[in-house]
Amino acid sequence: MEISKHVHRDRRSRTTFEKLTRWRARLEHDGLGGGCRRRRSDGGRGRRRNGGRWHRRGERSRARGDNESQYGRRARPAHQPQSSRTASSARREAAGSPTLLSRQTSSTVNWYGRSVASTAAAPGLNAYKQLLTTYLRPHRRLLAWLSALLLLGIAVQVISPQLIGVFVDGAIRGAPQPELLLIAALFLAASIAQQMLLVGATYFSERVAWTATNGLRADLALHCLTLDAAFHEHHTPGELIERIDGDVTAVASFFSQFVIQVIGNVLLLVGILVMLWTFDPRVGYVLTIFAVVSLVVMLKARQVAVPYWVTFREASARLFGFIEERLNGLEDLRALGAEAHAVNGLGKHAHTRMRAASIARLMSSVPFALPIVVSALGIGLSFGMSVVLVGAGVLTIGAAFTLYFYTRLLVMPLSRISNQVEEFQRASAGIVRIQEVRAWRSEIEDPPHPLPIAGSGPLSIDLEHVDFAYRTGEPVLRDVSFALPAGASLGIVGRTGSGKTTITRLVVRQWDTLSGSVRVGGIDVRGLERASLRRRIGVVGQEPHVFAASVHHNVALFDPSVSETRVLDALEELGIADWARQLPNGLGTLVGSGGRGLSAGEAQLLGLARVFLHDPG
Repeated sequence: MEISKHVHRDRRSRTTFEKLTRWRARLEHDGLGGGCRRRRSDGGRGRRRNGGRWHRRGERSRARGDNESQYGRRARPAHQPQSSRTASSARREAAGSPTLLSRQTSSTVNWYGRSVASTAAAPGLNAYKQLLTTYLRPHRRLLAWLSALLLLGIAVQVISPQLIGVFVDGAIRGAPQPELLLIAALFLAASIAQQMLLVGATYFSERVAWTATNGLRADLALHCLTLDAAFHEHHTPGELIERIDGDVTAVASFFSQFVIQVIGNVLLLVGILVMLWTFDPRVGYVLTIFAVVSLVVMLKARQVAVPYWVTFREASARLFGFIEERLNGLEDLRALGAEAHAVNGLGKHAHTRMRAASIARLMSSVPFALPIVVSALGIGLSFGMSVVLVGAGVLTIGAAFTLYFYTRLLVMPLSRISNQVEEFQRASAGIVRIQEVRAWRSEIEDPPHPLPIAGSGPLSIDLEHVDFAYRTGEPVLRDVSFALPAGASLGIVGRTGSGKTTITRLVVRQWDTLSGSVRVGGIDVRGLERASLRRRIGVVGQEPHVFAASVHHNVALFDPSVSETRVLDALEELGIADWARQLPNGLGTLVGSGGRGLSAGEAQLLGLARVFLHDPG
């Protein structure tokens, strides 16, 4: 059975989005996808609105009829959106049901369904724990190396100022030159070791961050590609690039450094304070209070900029979405002379993003300037206490130098801790946006015990008293019934918007009917696994997407197990094998993204070849 479609939207024009497009093609090839929904925020009370009233799910199920309640499906309210179609298109489909003619034809099936608004809440402790355990567990060895290097670096930083004090005191008392040279060599070795440890920690940190976030990117991309058409209508590929890459990048430091850096810098801070208490309790007391107050002030100051960075990320997503859409419709813009409109729109989005970035950076300048002020105050305190204590004979000159270096070093963990808290807040904003994407769930679900479908051969299609409506509530299909025996052909003819494509989408269970049933191979589609059902259906778009790859990869959809012989056999069955052989490099000829280098007819042939290679039976 082959159902081909005449309306297909090219959603992929950016080169950076090619990988997502390939995953989508493989999912479509494997029969994945389907209608999806987002979770509601009704508190789990099981109530939905219909015509201004709220109905319990059980009441809605009973209203649907015995045939539908057999599979536990819930009727949608008449006004509830079931696709990404506009109200005007729904009214056009409601103009009349299609006429059924007994002749071979083809119509289109889009494998997406519908979706509604998200209610993703702010991330709690479990969200952070889940992300850390899921994406860091495979990298335990790298994390162990990173932890060891950071702890060694902390130990070296605590010891180094002591060497300075010993050197100064030794020089004052006239210590032998070899002793002073040894102390200087030890200090130099400690400094070099500290830098080497920093380089090693940076390497392992970046490696952990990229491997963990790449796993998250892949999971988000796969999740987005299984979502429905309404999701992609409201979230352009440009926005998805920002969500999958930009928002995930914002949480990179959370994966690689947050826990380790916070623990490490707290240990460094404690170590410095302990060393300060060894000089004199009064020094330790004053600088401990100074450290606590400074940390609180830094943390308070860093919270100011977080909302502005969230606004900046949203503006970036809108800008990328606008650019992607205009690049996607570049030919139409040029043909209609709408370049000026596109440029004006780009300028508005770019100005909004620039303004958001300027405000965010301005608000961030306050916390970035605070460490300088804190360092100056701390050094002033250390000088004042050193003058008093050296004059009283409590500290030596070398100890005063050591106190000065410890005070300078004290600002470093304070600044790093506040930085990590800021990174944590940025990561929280990114996690919120990531959760918004992950919160979408399929409304059309597979049955708990799916029935088997014939693995080969033609299948029959039966519609019995099918009613269907889009979001306006006006019915598109009214009591439609027909029986198509296995092996027979059926042409569906009707005016634009009369429901031709709707029927084919119901056949592949793009959506569920409001009433009535759709059977394929004698089995209600609600009793079948969607992947099994769609493996038996061939989908060809009017404008099949052509990837920036070879002809072979375009036909095989990047399946490495498909040989050139199989591709040529599929092309031979279509009668276009000679066309492929005449290409400059045969099946290895590269074609451009979106079909550049191919005519519309040649791109259509590639789509047909995919179906023949897929062999739905």
